[in-house]
Amino acid sequence: MKKTPKHAKKKFSKKTVFRYIVFSFIGIVLGLFVYTQNAKGLIRDKMPMPFGYGMSVVLSGSMEDRLSVDDLVIIKATDDYKVNDIVLYQDGDSLVIHRIIEIDGDTVITKGDANNVADEPINKSQIKGVLVYDIAGIGAVVNILKQPISVIIVLATALLLTELSYRKEKDNDTEELEEIKKMIEELKKDKND
Repeated sequence: MKKTPKHAKKKFSKKTVFRYIVFSFIGIVLGLFVYTQNAKGLIRDKMPMPFGYGMSVVLSGSMEDRLSVDDLVIIKATDDYKVNDIVLYQDGDSLVIHRIIEIDGDTVITKGDANNVADEPINKSQIKGVLVYDIAGIGAVVNILKQPISVIIVLATALLLTELSYRKEKDNDTEELEEIKKMIEELKKDKND
């Protein structure tokens, strides 16, 4: 049985795996960016929720002390709401995150914890989901990263790093090939002597 030479076996290097991961990341980021931009522009959905989850940034202090400005909130889509749930709902072109204080059939009344008066009643259909997690202060960074120029910079950086990795691996492969050629020439030379 003929053995395959060690150098002839092609296996994935760490750099190749890294490139696949980076390109997958780029595809996901681009896909989500296009999806959210289309949802915001075409169907007037201020917070698209792919896979039943969405993110938003707190813009006012109406939920102090529970939530502060620039907190990142993770929202889960659901149809099951209870009094005291903190929900995010769309009111025209605005997103509001407040606590449910009363439910009457499909009508819901919310109120910000720091507000003195309740909000105008809304329909359950306006509610995007319920708060499941929040991260203090990180919303400012998220707002910057959501800008189209930031997405372009992140993707360009990822592509540049991937290209540099590819070129370095290609140079290493070329050096290895040259060494193999030298070894073959030396073997031929030794054989002829």
